[in-house]
Amino acid sequence: MTSLFRLVPLDGSAPLEVLSKFVVLGRSRYGCEVRVNHPSVSRRHCELTWLADTLFVRDLDSRHGTRVNGQLIHETVLRSGDELTFGACRFVVELAATAQSR
Repeated sequence: MTSLFRLVPLDGSAPLEVLSKFVVLGRSRYGCEVRVNHPSVSRRHCELTWLADTLFVRDLDSRHGTRVNGQLIHETVLRSGDELTFGACRFVVELAATAQSR
């Protein structure tokens, strides 16, 4: 199965390949499909939803917020090349078509 999208950490770590249409990102081992173990990340920080070829991000009332391209958001659409920040963790979003072409 190929990934729908991936999150490429700006710190040089390995990309997070996402195969599911709905994922919760956070620090918790429970209730998070994608775990980001960093103290600035809330237990359940944000959720990503793939719907009709569009990727949405929604903050889950996290302590430090979720940002897209530097702007604090509650919910918005993500596009390839967008910078997604939660806590102190920064990622570049690559949608499937972009990710497969690399």
